[in-house]
Amino acid sequence: MSRISIKKYIFVLGSFFLLFLFMSQAETRPAIEYRLKAAFIYKFVNFVSWPDSAFKNPSSPYRIGVYGDGPIFESLQLLKHKTVQGRKFEVRKVDLPKPVQYFHILYIGGSNREDIAKVLGAYNKLPTLTIGESGEFSELKGMIRFFVRKEKIRFTINNQAARRLDIRISSKLLRLARKSIAP
Repeated sequence: MSRISIKKYIFVLGSFFLLFLFMSQAETRPAIEYRLKAAFIYKFVNFVSWPDSAFKNPSSPYRIGVYGDGPIFESLQLLKHKTVQGRKFEVRKVDLPKPVQYFHILYIGGSNREDIAKVLGAYNKLPTLTIGESGEFSELKGMIRFFVRKEKIRFTINNQAARRLDIRISSKLLRLARKSIAP
């Protein structure tokens, strides 16, 4: 087995472990899907670097904002009890046009092109990792787009959009993406 295959296997295995950790037996299919997406986001943090200025101090939490309605907000709440690299997680809802709050990760739910463009535009100068589901998300300069293919959750990465805001995505994560838009 090659090094990439082993790393990919470990990443997928770890993601499934987190999925089972997060889910209960009575959940519906959409709830399971969003818990798995939350688990992916939790794992992504290990493969993303933000500029030092993105954190007030070494123990500042990862701030996750959620724009739009949907089950992802509740699934991301489970991360509040986790830590990565000594940092906890905070999860909050985002409403525009209120003043823009800084988030390390912004999950943009929904598929309305105008709403997505408005939210991405509000955050286009901040080092915020943007994640969404819309088919046009990467095209609109979103960074990570989730999609489901053959009942499996996949993702694409627009590394060009991330690098523009001084966010560095590890080559390990880029190799796992279904499609990656390079700088």
